[in-house]
Amino acid sequence: MAARAVAASGTWDQAACAAALSRTTLLGRLGPEALAGLAEVARLRRFGPGTALVREGEPGGSVLVLLEGSATVYRASSTRRAAVAHLRPPAVIGEVTVLDRSPRTATVEAVEMTLALELHRDELLRCAAGSSGFLDGLLAALGDMVRRASASAADAVLLDLSGRVAKTLVLLAGESGGPRVVRLGQARIAELAGGSRQSLNQVLAVFAARGLLHVQGREIVLDDVEALRRRAGLQERPVVEDR
Repeated sequence: MAARAVAASGTWDQAACAAALSRTTLLGRLGPEALAGLAEVARLRRFGPGTALVREGEPGGSVLVLLEGSATVYRASSTRRAAVAHLRPPAVIGEVTVLDRSPRTATVEAVEMTLALELHRDELLRCAAGSSGFLDGLLAALGDMVRRASASAADAVLLDLSGRVAKTLVLLAGESGGPRVVRLGQARIAELAGGSRQSLNQVLAVFAARGLLHVQGREIVLDDVEALRRRAGLQERPVVEDR
């Protein structure tokens, strides 16, 4: 029986789940039949704010696809824990689990009420492994992971704190057509940018004085996204002229 749940945006029935899976890098190259088969065996899971979707060191064995909400990825050492990434739909958690059953390499916690589809490794391989697009999707997903890790390492060396904050804000705001707003707490923004809360406040004050953003309650509104992109060393988006 297909998973069904009433979520913030409506009913996640089998067709809606299949459509969500098709938007992921890992599974987007599968055909309609394989996607429908995955949607049928997937398990819908809800996670409240602060709840762990997966924990570092726990056995792998399943993949999670975010449908609604957002989550933060944490890595831990013997002395501290640090946020290393922020995830939004249609992010996939646990791609490496498809290749082996090694333990989880990070903890992922929900920032807000979050809905995800869980696919166990054996079910995923049974439904998708026969598809010609599955290997391409898996390689593309792993390639994305390598590029993100490489970019993160380069940012730590090549960008100062202001540049890292600018990049973090632009990425968190996404590509929505309306006002670009960051609603993640400033403590987590500081962690993602590799700074302290105090140093983040100093950078935000400088950006605000330059008209790049303004703080509105618990939200950070980006007023000049292109200037922030330049400060972050991100490629400017091409301007499309109306014809």
